[in-house]
Amino acid sequence: MKYCSAILAVTLLCVAGCGGSSEPQGTLSGKVTYNGEPVSEGVVIFSSSGASFGAQADIEEDGSYTLSTYEGGVPPGTYEVAVLPPTITLPDTEDSPGGEALKEVDNIPQKYRSTQSSELTVTINEGSNTFDIAMEE
Repeated sequence: MKYCSAILAVTLLCVAGCGGSSEPQGTLSGKVTYNGEPVSEGVVIFSSSGASFGAQADIEEDGSYTLSTYEGGVPPGTYEVAVLPPTITLPDTEDSPGGEALKEVDNIPQKYRSTQSSELTVTINEGSNTFDIAMEE
């Protein structure tokens, strides 16, 4: 559940950080792999230093992702990066209400699921940028 809280926090940061702006924008795309094989589902999380801006990008079946906002880009800067499995909906049971949880996957090691432990950073410049994420055990 702590990862669901992290997703919620980043989503709120994204909403707060996505206000109208005429500032320079950058776009980012890349591919996520684990031991050389594409990761086919999940989310890439981006958080700027000081958590003043956050965004996320869905991982496609071929391992690719594209980070953008409804304005078309994100503010240039350095971002900490994490990779999370997709969320799944849990049904209600007699003992507890349903909710959301991270799907159990083997191709996203625990280390990469937090910006504090992933050691992944990317600098996004104005214009088009590429950042491939090659995870290994």
